[in-house]
Amino acid sequence: MMIITLIAGLAKNKYRLEWTIIISSVILGLMHFTNLGMQKFAATLSQATYAELQDYCLLSYICILAKYGGTNVVPLC
Repeated sequence: MMIITLIAGLAKNKYRLEWTIIISSVILGLMHFTNLGMQKFAATLSQATYAELQDYCLLSYICILAKYGGTNVVPLC
């Protein structure tokens, strides 16, 4: 839902998909900092970084596949 909201909000921006991928990945990474009270900072930072990079790669792959793969996997890409 957040991704659709970001794409709609950035509708007039030329790089809306790129910004959507970056913003949603950063938000997901920041959400992992809620674990700070349960584990050490280094472990939380590692977890947040991994989640952010994983989300970035997954969303980028989906959009690339939709644009250049010849299929309409995600109509917004």
